[in-house]
Amino acid sequence: MIQRATLSRPDDLPWYAIQIQARLGSIASVTLRGKGYEEFLPLYRSRRRWSDRMKELELPLFPGYLFCRFDVSDRLMPILTTPGVIGIVGAGSTNVLVAALRSRRGASFRLLDLLGDLRWQANLSVALALEYEQVAKRKCVQGEVTEQIIDDILDRLLFRCRRRPVFCRWRPFLPDPKDDFVLEVAVESRCDFIITFNTKDFAGAEQFGIVAVTPKEFLMKIGEHV
Repeated sequence: MIQRATLSRPDDLPWYAIQIQARLGSIASVTLRGKGYEEFLPLYRSRRRWSDRMKELELPLFPGYLFCRFDVSDRLMPILTTPGVIGIVGAGSTNVLVAALRSRRGASFRLLDLLGDLRWQANLSVALALEYEQVAKRKCVQGEVTEQIIDDILDRLLFRCRRRPVFCRWRPFLPDPKDDFVLEVAVESRCDFIITFNTKDFAGAEQFGIVAVTPKEFLMKIGEHV
């Protein structure tokens, strides 16, 4: 049984983008509304010519996305289990990849193992991928972890992540310029979350509607037991 969301003051909650199946946007929108969420599916009217007549249609302004207000400190399963919802968009900092390479037992490795899971979508830019490679090979090449293994994992990242070109930069915005790589791809991808162990380093990301969470916190939000 899914409990109805309790939003005492919905006007105080920020809007987040949710990735959806394009043809199920209306179903997702109505279902979220029925669960107590305030949602918004932007539509526009378009006239299309059929074989014998003109027809006016309502089409999504942003195909594959709708917008929803919710408290990110709550569990997200009521949203993730909504028909038509694909998942939540996120980006990760280099410390998550380093932790995954160093141990198979932690939340970071579990996130790496879940790449491609329909409940969330990871995003990557070329600059961030190069930063991943540089940091991983500097800190993690030891014992069984070879440069070839790191190359194989980075290839999997590039295959599973949605690659985003970054056209806008606000540097310097964060205290560490290298963290700006992560923030830039998160903003460009309209991410809801940045996954990092150093959440304080991303103070200010909330100005873009992005929340920094740890790997464990994110796993709990998508319903994983950790």
